[in-house]
Amino acid sequence: METSEVSHQSIASGVLDMKKVFTTGQVAKICKVAPRTVSKWFDSGRLRGYRIPGSQDRRIPREHLLRFLKEHGMPLRLTVEPE
Repeated sequence: METSEVSHQSIASGVLDMKKVFTTGQVAKICKVAPRTVSKWFDSGRLRGYRIPGSQDRRIPREHLLRFLKEHGMPLRLTVEPE
């Protein structure tokens, strides 16, 4: 792995470290896909997380998101836009 690649991953991981849990909308922005796509990944078991009790809302813990990005060869994004 090249030095620039390592520093890029470190910076990106730092941004993702700022949050411990992500919504499907936030994951969609990171992965540059539609929120419905993230919901399908979640519902099929490809992306692990949990549902908020008494709600249909899904949450994806940071460690599961990072694992998903690595397993599917997706780059770590440097920014997450505020909601």
